[in-house]
Amino acid sequence: GPDLGIRNPDGSFTFSNVGDDVDNPFAVATESVDETVVDQSRINFYGEYDLLNDLSVKSVFGYSTTNERRGRFSPSTLQTTAGAAGGIALVNNAERTSLLSETYFTYDKDFGLNNLTVVGGYSFQRTFTFRNSAGAQNLTSNSLSFYGLEGGATPLIPSSSYVESIIQSQFGRLNYGYDDRYLLTFTARNDG
Repeated sequence: GPDLGIRNPDGSFTFSNVGDDVDNPFAVATESVDETVVDQSRINFYGEYDLLNDLSVKSVFGYSTTNERRGRFSPSTLQTTAGAAGGIALVNNAERTSLLSETYFTYDKDFGLNNLTVVGGYSFQRTFTFRNSAGAQNLTSNSLSFYGLEGGATPLIPSSSYVESIIQSQFGRLNYGYDDRYLLTFTARNDG
């Protein structure tokens, strides 16, 4: 409770066991570890080319990756959180990759007071994510944090997953203008 000090006379952390068991808040804040490291990279480029006087093509390409590692550790000194388990260490990893490709054609032509612009294109996006996790309990030492899972007498069941998604789209737009005063627009898009 609030009337307990941070440490017992022997140096161990105090522990409230009146009603619901609660770990010492100072011990939770200073002894447990929850660390996330993220590495990201992105590459984007495009090219544009005039095929004819009134017709051009533009292509866009994007590639991105994200690698994430999250390590969590609760030492055995946290009685409520991890004491009965002898300490808990977990590591989760996620690797995400995304590819994006878009190509579209633009036709733009003036006929006296009339202006016609037609845009049509195709988009493709592929995203895949691989995840895995491992953990251990009953750690032989609290000094290795989540870096020594092999030091746990009780390995936790590892897990892994792979998810992939693909989106393909076709799109088009027609703009017709007359005398810079009237504009008619038609837009269509199909995603799948």
